Amino acid sequence: MFVSRLVIERNDRSDTFPDTFYLTTLQYSGLRLLEAVPLSARREGEHVVIVWDDLDEFGSAEHFTDALADFQISIAELFTTLTAEEQRLGPDLRATLQQLRRYIASTTPT
Repeated sequence: MFVSRLVIERNDRSDTFPDTFYLTTLQYSGLRLLEAVPLSARREGEHVVIVWDDLDEFGSAEHFTDALADFQISIAELFTTLTAEEQRLGPDLRATLQQLRRYIASTTPT
């Protein structure tokens, strides 16, 4: 299942959401996705948690669409922070940035 802002509509009365799906758009100014991101979703108590298992990054909220928005903000901020601090990163964070660059690119000149 491919997910984009046009495909998913918030339905607060529904507790249904996909277990696994692909994020195909990034709703964050200055960044775009190069490749669909494989994600999983699960309910933890009152929250839906969206997880990118390969990077162990997540977003959470009471509703699927809000959790997806939280995930997008988290991943975009991680990408921009690591890119800005690239020269000072250790090996683990450099590997994380390299993985992110497989999926995310800046649309603004550096």
